[in-house]
Amino acid sequence: MRWWCRPTLVFALLTGLLLHAAALPLAGGTAPPQMLAILATLAVIAGITKLAYWQAIDRQPLTASRASALGLPADRQATVFERPHTEANYLTREMGFVLARKHSRKLRAISLLLFGLLPLLACALAWTAPGFATAAIAIAALCGLLGALVERWLFFAEAKHLVTLYY
Repeated sequence: MRWWCRPTLVFALLTGLLLHAAALPLAGGTAPPQMLAILATLAVIAGITKLAYWQAIDRQPLTASRASALGLPADRQATVFERPHTEANYLTREMGFVLARKHSRKLRAISLLLFGLLPLLACALAWTAPGFATAAIAIAALCGLLGALVERWLFFAEAKHLVTLYY
């Protein structure tokens, strides 16, 4: 995967700057127009890089197999004689994340809306209507953090854990 497809740094910059801009009124200041422009740009970049990242991981096949997880050579195949457990256990419930994978498209759209589009719109509102800037930036910070939370949870929920190869 290419380096530009990893949006972690952009997320850190976006959410950190959103929190900084939201805290400025507590110190008696307001977010300057340059900061609003940077926030809007970061929101767009975060959305683009996250979409590129999702596209890249959706195309990338799982490189691990049962044999590679056991350390067997590439020409050997490992087969399961019996299932490891007769009932659902922690590994099948927590590492499988069936529900999240089923609704991943919706959750991706929700996170993109929360961390990308709503902060962008809030920055535009703060820029054009300075009287609403404090509330708009506070809403942008809250939305950005919620979007990052949904995206991070989805990152772990969509992960293809090696332990699921055995089930």
